[in-house]
This record gives sequence, C-alpha cells and structure tokens, in this order.
Amino acid sequence: MISLISCNEKKSYEEYDENEFYEVQGIITSEKRTSYPFDEYYVKDIKFDYFINGEKLLHGYENNLDFINLSKGLPIIVLVHKQNEKISFFGRAGVIDNLTETERNYFKPIIEKEIEKMNRLRK
Repeated sequence: MISLISCNEKKSYEEYDENEFYEVQGIITSEKRTSYPFDEYYVKDIKFDYFINGEKLLHGYENNLDFINLSKGLPIIVLVHKQNEKISFFGRAGVIDNLTETERNYFKPIIEKEIEKMNRLRK
C-alpha cells in the first residue's frame, strides 16, 4: 500500500512536541533546488520513501530544507508522527540500527546505484 503525506494544520516539525514522533528508515528519492530564485544553491525540496513497521512503504516530502549534502539515494532518518503515520519529516542523514530484511532489500540497490553513479562522475 502506498500513501502520500497529507496536508494538515501544522506545517513544520517545530509546531509539534518532539515526543509525538518516532524514527524510521528512509531514503531520498528526489531532490531539487527550490523554485525561489533568491534561495541559496543548497536550499532544496526533497521527496523520500520510508517504512512503517519495517514493511509498509510510504512516501513523504519536505520543502525548503537548508542542508548542503542532500542528494538522491542518501539514507535518512525520518520522523513519523505516532498518531498519524502520514505526517513525517526529514530528521537527519543516517541509518537506523534495526533494519528489517524488507528494508535492506529495498534500500540497498538504490544506495548502490547512487554510489556507482558518483564514482563514475569522479573518474
């Protein structure tokens, strides 16, 4: 089952209590510069995939992130709301300790493909 993040009254992570969230594994599936012409080159809009309970794949997005090293294929920690799994935010780059087999099978080819692409560009 695939779902998209839904719009609601609260727009940013800062509007919530941090205790309302838990961490899951995610991966950036798309990144692009914002459309605002005066933003710095590293301000980006991203889309990401993440798993709930290690099995259910969901899709999320976040706009206007001010991080230099966000790129497609980057493993990230996603913050998911405890009461509504469709509310999610980029937490940080990284990998959680307890990936399920489903998560490993999904993320590994994406990460390897992006690493291979970066290695070709360096040559």
